[in-house]
Amino acid sequence: MNELGAFWSAEYQKTLPIADDLKAHYPERWIRIHTLPGSKRWPATEEEYEIILDRHNSVLHYLAAGRSQLYLVTAEYTQAMNASRSIETLLRVDPHAQLWQAVSMSQIDPDDTGYWQLYSSEWTWRQGVFDDILRLVADDQLRGVMIVSTAGRWIYHPYDGGADILMSIPSERAKIAREYEEWVSKHPEGL
Repeated sequence: MNELGAFWSAEYQKTLPIADDLKAHYPERWIRIHTLPGSKRWPATEEEYEIILDRHNSVLHYLAAGRSQLYLVTAEYTQAMNASRSIETLLRVDPHAQLWQAVSMSQIDPDDTGYWQLYSSEWTWRQGVFDDILRLVADDQLRGVMIVSTAGRWIYHPYDGGADILMSIPSERAKIAREYEEWVSKHPEGL
């Protein structure tokens, strides 16, 4: 996890490691894809889940490009700084995660006394390795998930409806936009 911390300090020092804040602090590195046709947000059929997983896996495979070691970062909101993991779903899908850091939300909102407990685990990339997690994200049961390649210098933040991708090298963002043009958000602000 020292590698993950060093990566964050070197590449994303403008912001805390909160997935939803990245696009605001690094718009030149950010691009959004949608995981269902027509920007549909939630799946209604098993076929739509398959489309979502196919799209996530396609982009992750493209990004991983031979770099097999990835970090999975999951988040849990708590009122105590070093609370233990309590979300059963996270314990089931990511049993080896260790506390990476606790982020005081008062740094973002002075009235918020809670913490984001950020957990990290190392994964070896292969097609479908994150499917259980991505399904939970698609159902809005998990939030704040990030898949990070320190070697590839990218962050993949899936959410219910798509994924935000941040590339440390802004020119790489353009390559992804071309490769996945049909899936890239058509919203004027990229949302």
